[in-house]
Amino acid sequence: MTEKKKTADRTKKTAYTRKTEAKLEEAQGKLAVVKAKIKGAVADGQIEAVELLQKTEAKADSQLAKVKRRLERLKAAGDDSWEELKDGTESAWEELSESLKKIADRLSVKKKP
Repeated sequence: MTEKKKTADRTKKTAYTRKTEAKLEEAQGKLAVVKAKIKGAVADGQIEAVELLQKTEAKADSQLAKVKRRLERLKAAGDDSWEELKDGTESAWEELSESLKKIADRLSVKKKP
């Protein structure tokens, strides 16, 4: 592999890693907001969401950890092999995003009119 190609791969890897880290931080923030809304709704008596909160925390925390593990593996990968791990990272990210969306949807449905 030429030095120019190595530099290009390293640049792509760095950019992808930074973008994924930013998305992860954003997801953590969204999850914190969702958890706060559920706790507020429980306190207001709008929904009976203790079970929803527990499921939300367990599933989302697990998925966040999965994305973090994948990201760490990607960071540790060589400049020429990191793209092989990219699909798994994207898949874990999509699962987390979908889960957060479902949680938010369930929360808006569970509220009493």
